[in-house]
Amino acid sequence: MSTVPLAERQQWPKLSETLPCARAPNVCQSCGAGAENLQRWEEGDEWDKPTGVLVVVCVPCEQRLIEVHPRLYRQVDRWQPWPGAMALCVDCRHRDGLECSHPELARNGGRGLVISFPEPIRAFLCGSRSRGLTHIYEGPPTACAGRAVST
Repeated sequence: MSTVPLAERQQWPKLSETLPCARAPNVCQSCGAGAENLQRWEEGDEWDKPTGVLVVVCVPCEQRLIEVHPRLYRQVDRWQPWPGAMALCVDCRHRDGLECSHPELARNGGRGLVISFPEPIRAFLCGSRSRGLTHIYEGPPTACAGRAVST
């Protein structure tokens, strides 16, 4: 939970709405660098609840933006399946920024899409910054049933 007062968190704009560069899985939204060392962060609302909105930034921009922002951002494992924000989504015609617009995706009202990925390790964290059950993904998603390469 953020220690910054609610009124201040409400005044700060969301990074997802203000960062100037492309919203893509392989580009830093702040500086435009196409680095391998990109981090994915899920944006929280004013009450630190997850919003389902991702921000992708490189490590230097992360240190400059995420750490000082009063809104909570939760780091998303680099290989955690997230339709629209995975490496295999880069050239898919259903990708819209960092989201998937495929009609069969459950989030879009469909029956769901099968995404293949290595079985994650389940772990329980008990630390000052993180606690609770977590998943550690050992590799990137390898296939998506709805993937359609743009031509």
